[in-house]
Amino acid sequence: MRQLRTDFRLGIRNTFRAFNFVFEHRLGHFFLYPVLITVIIGWLGVKGVNKGVDLLKIWVYDLMGITEITKPDDGWWDTVVYWFQNFAEVIVSVLLYVAFYYIIHKTIKYLVLILMSPVMALLSERTEEILTGRTFPFEWGQFVKDIVRGVRIAIRNFFMETSMVLGIVILGMLISWLVPFVAFLVAPASLIATALIGAYYWGFATMDYTNERRRLSVSESVQFIRDNKGIAVGNGLLFYLMISVPVLGTYIGPVFATVMCTVGATLAIHEKVDLHNEDIILHKSPPEVKEPKQLD
Repeated sequence: MRQLRTDFRLGIRNTFRAFNFVFEHRLGHFFLYPVLITVIIGWLGVKGVNKGVDLLKIWVYDLMGITEITKPDDGWWDTVVYWFQNFAEVIVSVLLYVAFYYIIHKTIKYLVLILMSPVMALLSERTEEILTGRTFPFEWGQFVKDIVRGVRIAIRNFFMETSMVLGIVILGMLISWLVPFVAFLVAPASLIATALIGAYYWGFATMDYTNERRRLSVSESVQFIRDNKGIAVGNGLLFYLMISVPVLGTYIGPVFATVMCTVGATLAIHEKVDLHNEDIILHKSPPEVKEPKQLD
């Protein structure tokens, strides 16, 4: 537990330290890439939401039996129906827009992760070059493999996080139903748990860039990050807090957090294990030394 707390502080400290590191070493241009990606996603998202809401409204109106809204005649009943239809249209529109934007808010971080994976891998690599002086030759084949790996990790983490959060929500509802007098504790406990889970999986993604560069398999990377989960949570917590800000968190949070968490993860791993020593971060055992055969 003490090591977990130490790693947690290490993750937080280096994530904040990343901001100065980025500008001190002229890496500020890396902020431009998530800005571009986020603007494109936001624009496509708004277009998609408007189109999707229009289509769903037609379907919902058919289910509710709402026909084309016309101005009321002189009768009072026509006036009641007219106002009811207007009210229903507003409610349906609001609910659909809220639902769509909620989905965008929850998925945009993984969309940014997937699309930014090649750039953030380069940023993590550049950070390590500054820290250690070691350079990494560029290979197109390996670069494509790294992109595929980043997408796999992001998709894996999305489903893992979503399933765990849904499990917590269902468990919380069940506890509240079975033991009503502790219901007031369930909501804050669930909020904290989901925040830690979200932070862990974001930190996982940013730490994997370093593991990827060391040619760890996905399973080896998972094990390394589990062994250093405090760093992952501390690193990802800033991102989780930034995207939790209404509206701004959806579009501004991913821009700053993506860069800061990627650099922060590399700084934290370097401070923890020293990236000069590749055998440590790879969890490699020393090569087996065979005893010389005894001559008869």
